[in-house]
Amino acid sequence: MMRQFLFITALLLTSLIHAQSYYNGRFTIETYSYGDRDFTLYDMSRASIDSSGAKIGVKYFATNSYDRLTEWKRDKEILLITSAGYMDGWNANAKPVGLSVDDGQIINRSASFDMDGLVLFYNVAPQKGGISIFDMDKKYVNLEYPAKSGSYQLFDPRDNITDRSKFLNVAVELGLSVLQTHLVYSEKKTQEENFENIYQGNERERRYLAITIKDNDVHHIVIDVPDAIKLLEGANDTKNILEYLGHKVIYILNLETGNVNFLRSSTDGQITNLNEQNGLTQREAQLLQDWGNYIVWYIID
Repeated sequence: MMRQFLFITALLLTSLIHAQSYYNGRFTIETYSYGDRDFTLYDMSRASIDSSGAKIGVKYFATNSYDRLTEWKRDKEILLITSAGYMDGWNANAKPVGLSVDDGQIINRSASFDMDGLVLFYNVAPQKGGISIFDMDKKYVNLEYPAKSGSYQLFDPRDNITDRSKFLNVAVELGLSVLQTHLVYSEKKTQEENFENIYQGNERERRYLAITIKDNDVHHIVIDVPDAIKLLEGANDTKNILEYLGHKVIYILNLETGNVNFLRSSTDGQITNLNEQNGLTQREAQLLQDWGNYIVWYIID
């Protein structure tokens, strides 16, 4: 396929290879060549899809995930599923590493002190389908509590054990889901803080979740980088691409692509089947059943 020239930087040429668009442009899949690697962007805008107010939401599954996901999706239009955070084992009792809550159920009370990103998934109205991300290196998680009160409480759930207990109790009461992972870019940090060790570490396939703002709309963008690259180098390249496309980048999170690497998006804009007989390859079906936690984007009516 002929590559459409987009722009040139002082260092790298970037070009669009492939593009698809669904739901009045609120869900797009675009692959860009940047330098000598390809970056596929699954861009999900939180703006309304149509006049009915339907929009794209996100949900996190951390425990008994495959069975619950299979049941939950029966009346949903699923756009994308990806493996999410790190797990502490490979058996049925494995749980996510770091703080973890699933629909108000505490899965792991232990914080990981070397992971700075905390993601809150909202499961009830009025914030249903939305997320908040916090940089715990900058300490405080700011959470509206009680719900709909307009009052906010500050928590330091990673470094303060008392705050951690209080935060988890509030997360249960509000029915939140919580994921702890590595932030690879934070607007709250300087360029040096974010990318000081950009070329350290191993090269491997990478996947990121970026939270951005474009044209006053919040975007959730999953970025898949199938070619081997260092963690922060890939994050910096991702940030450069998004900024050239007009996005203000707020956060970029690392997603798991290690022993279990699952990413599924359907070419017709939604996923209708999640088993080997109907829609997945044998390997995809096994990965989905084996891995303990996923992030899922879907349509909220």
